Amino acid sequence: MVNIYIGFVTLPTLCPDYKMYWASCCRPPGITGITGSAGVGFYFEAELNNTITTGPKNSSPTFVSTP
Repeated sequence: MVNIYIGFVTLPTLCPDYKMYWASCCRPPGITGITGSAGVGFYFEAELNNTITTGPKNSSPTFVSTP
């Protein structure tokens, strides 16, 4: 299962970096390899360094294969 979230955010240029995160209390039940997955939470975090002046200004990651 893949959920895709699309949106645009304008961030102020005054900050040197930004942290974005997503957390949830529980995973779906029945995940292979995680005993009792329905009771296990998860947390994802990404950091954007705003001080890099070279390279692409827009990075749009994509799946190499369907998870």
